[in-house]
Amino acid sequence: MPTNRFPLRIPRRTRVSHDPLLDILTDLANIPDVEVGVPITLQCPGIFACGRTCSAKRYLEELGKTLAKGFPNEFADTGEIISSNFTNLAAESTGKRAAHGYIHLSSVRFFSPGGGPLPSSRGEPTAFWRARLSEITAFFLGEFEAH
Repeated sequence: MPTNRFPLRIPRRTRVSHDPLLDILTDLANIPDVEVGVPITLQCPGIFACGRTCSAKRYLEELGKTLAKGFPNEFADTGEIISSNFTNLAAESTGKRAAHGYIHLSSVRFFSPGGGPLPSSRGEPTAFWRARLSEITAFFLGEFEAH
């Protein structure tokens, strides 16, 4: 019988600040050396965010790269230093509880009542998003599709 490397445990709490199942999903996304991208839709006040779960490590690496691109050519060295700092921070953000209190999504699109998705098409650059678990009011596995 195979060993269960990822036992699921829902913590017992007297006061719930967020859905403990989201802790399980963030733990799965942060398994070292495994990219678990679960399609998910999160309901937050005023919006729905649809994307795939990603690790805190990947989120921080991408954040550093994006920040570095924002520096003009004459300050490219500064951008690279900042990117390197985020890469170092990402290296420390691996394993269970790496994203304690937050969930990270890649390829995220936002929907608001009566509005179309942002970004409007999947062909646009991949967006990454970080949300506080306590701000998520509901979720389901899967994503909205705009028609």
